[in-house]
Amino acid sequence: MTSKKNRKSSVLWSPDLDAYASGRIDVSQIRCALCEQAPCACPEFGTKEYFALIDRRHGRTGGAR
Repeated sequence: MTSKKNRKSSVLWSPDLDAYASGRIDVSQIRCALCEQAPCACPEFGTKEYFALIDRRHGRTGGAR
């Protein structure tokens, strides 16, 4: 069994989530957790480019499958 301390979360959060939650920025200013742009500039969902972006953001190599 893996201890909680050794588990790595696979969830990525926008770096702006705290600023939005505290009212310091508007929802339109939140950067996407994947492409890190505001507004989101991710490739179309389901494309090989989209999945390659997910792999890069999660530190996996190999790109699209």
